Formats: sequence, structure tokens, C-alpha cells
Amino acid sequence: MKKRSAFLFLCLILAQMLAVCAAMTGCDRGSVTDMEFRLSGKDGYEVTGIGDSAGKNVIIPSVYRGLPVTGIGDEAFYDCDSLTGVIIPESVTRIGDRSFFSCDNLTSVTIPSGVTEIGDSAFAYCTNLSDAAIPDGVARIGSNAFYNCTALESVIIPDSVSEIGASAFRDCRGLTDVIIGAGITEIGEYVFSGCFALAGVIVPDGVSSIKGHAFGDCRSLESVVIPAGVEKIASGAFSGCDGLTCVYYTGTPQEWDETDIGKSGNDCLTSAGLFYYSDGQPAEDGSYWHYENGAPVIW
Repeated sequence: MKKRSAFLFLCLILAQMLAVCAAMTGCDRGSVTDMEFRLSGKDGYEVTGIGDSAGKNVIIPSVYRGLPVTGIGDEAFYDCDSLTGVIIPESVTRIGDRSFFSCDNLTSVTIPSGVTEIGDSAFAYCTNLSDAAIPDGVARIGSNAFYNCTALESVIIPDSVSEIGASAFRDCRGLTDVIIGAGITEIGEYVFSGCFALAGVIVPDGVSSIKGHAFGDCRSLESVVIPAGVEKIASGAFSGCDGLTCVYYTGTPQEWDETDIGKSGNDCLTSAGLFYYSDGQPAEDGSYWHYENGAPVIW
């Protein structure tokens, strides 16, 4: 009788422990089996929905039913208010359009090095997202990809990125620092528009065109480095940049005069102090600049 009572007592304790574990799992971490998947071609799956996995922190599996998870489908976690963090496995190569759209409480996302594309509006309106490092290997950042991610403070766009869609970082009002990789040839429309806190930007040498409102309403922008390879700066590219005081140009005065600068909405650019690059201390007086520790400095 005593042995039976002890056995029943142990069973009761075990049942309580399992219940607690299940409750913790439901609150803190999404269950893999509760997510929704579909075949993507013949060789892998993509996540299509959170299903009943209403966890705060979600770990997306690398394998489902014996095949790799290669993508996060369009709108997979759309408007998932409970989500605070997400870890994406190395097997994933694409983050779909609007996949995390309006996940208001998402604060961090781990994007693996295997991802080559971040889709249109993928993280748009994730207003608390502060940690979203873009890995080397990403080739495309879609239109509106990080639109209105107001908690983002710094962004490094790796050299592997060759395309940034329109409005990709628009209205990221907390963004203070951005490094644009060498793979970019064009700064698209409204890409950094409304980034109120952005103080300085270096446009990489490979860029030939800065489109309309690319840096519009960057109210705190004080300086910009523009390479000699830029042939066209569209109307309104720097509209509303009332704090712009220094334009650091890598070319000659003649090359600057030949640059096609849109006359409408670029008064902030054309009225700012213009400085030309010189590797060494210039012998004659003039407006020249050079790099010191990676930052532009006037001679």
C-alpha cells in the first residue's frame, strides 16, 4: 500500500512538472509543430504562418519533415503582436514580402548568413525593432523593408547588397548611423527619407545616381560625402535637410559643375559648403577635405 501511494505521489509530481513546462513553452517559445509550413519546390519547406504557436520568442526550425526550411513565406508572421524575438536558421535563403509586417513588439531578429533576399515590407512597422543586423550575403533589400522601424539606431548594409528598394529605411526616425556597402550603384527614391536623427552619410564610390527624396527630411543631416561617379542627383533628393552644412565631394570643381543636380528641392544641398577631396595638404587656399580614421575632415 505504501509503495502504491508513493508511486501515485510521484506520478502526481511528474504531471505537475509537465504542466508547468508546457505552460512555459506556450508563453516563451513557439512550438515547431504548431507553425504552418508548405512545400517550396521539391527540396524544402517554407514557413507560412505562426499557427497556434503564439510564443513571444520563436525559433524557426532548420528542418521540417526531413527537408530543410528554406524560406519564410509572404505574410507568415503578419501583425503578430505577441512576437518579441525571432531566430531564423542558416537554411533560410529568403525572407518573404510582409513576413513580419507590423509585429509591434518584435525587438530583435537574427538573420542568418544564408539569406540572399529581404522582401518588400518584410519588417515594415516593426516599431520596436532595434536589433536586425543584415548579414553579408544579402543581395536585395526590398521596398519598404524596414519602413517605420523607429527603434533602429544603426544599419550596416554589406557589400553584397546590390539593390535597395524604394523607401527601404524610410521614417526610421531613430537611425543615427548608416554604412552603405560598396555594392550599391543607386540610392533609390525615399530610401532614407524621414530619418530625422541621421547626422552624416558617406555615399559609396560605385553610386552613379541619387534618386528623388532619397534623403528627404533628414533634418539632422549635417554632412554628406558624394563620390565623383555620381552623375545625377534628382529633384528633392536632399529636400528638407535644413541642417546640411558640408558637402564633401571626391571629384574636381569641373566634375561637380557637370553633375546633373535637380533644381527643385535641392537648395539645402547647393547652398551648403562644398569641399573637394585632396589626399595631401593643398598648397593653395581653398575648400578641401580628406579622411581621418574613416571620417571626412576639412584641411
